[in-house]
Amino acid sequence: MKHKKLYLWLLGLVVATPLGLLASGAVWGEWGSDEIKNQVGFVPRGMKSLESLWSGLLTGYNLPGFNGFFLKSVGY
Repeated sequence: MKHKKLYLWLLGLVVATPLGLLASGAVWGEWGSDEIKNQVGFVPRGMKSLESLWSGLLTGYNLPGFNGFFLKSVGY
């Protein structure tokens, strides 16, 4: 009973985790400048100037050469 609060918090997190799959729209924090403009009304100057600098290690969350469904699942 010493860790009852911790177990309850962990259980709550486990239950809440799939709720993100039900949400529609972009993933939090992965917005492009067009989505920022729709949300805020303008694009910050720094974001506009640095947007094309970095496209990510795995663009589109895909591994190069892993085109089939089975290979993609193995890649994860």
